[in-house]
Amino acid sequence: MRKTALEAHEQLCEQRYSEINRRLDNIETHIDNINKSISNFKDWLIQTSIKIGIGAIIALFSAVYVVKWH
Repeated sequence: MRKTALEAHEQLCEQRYSEINRRLDNIETHIDNINKSISNFKDWLIQTSIKIGIGAIIALFSAVYVVKWH
């Protein structure tokens, strides 16, 4: 049995939408991975900044101690 023009058109549109959905899912996965990377970098940057700040405060207190007591 031969397909009508409408049936052929519907099948073609279904294939196209299926491909569009596959591509959108792929893009969404990539965006999620980028988002996770940015979040991880932000967390690392905050932790590193805190460690550097604590180190600077300890160095300052150490310098004050050395100058004042020696």
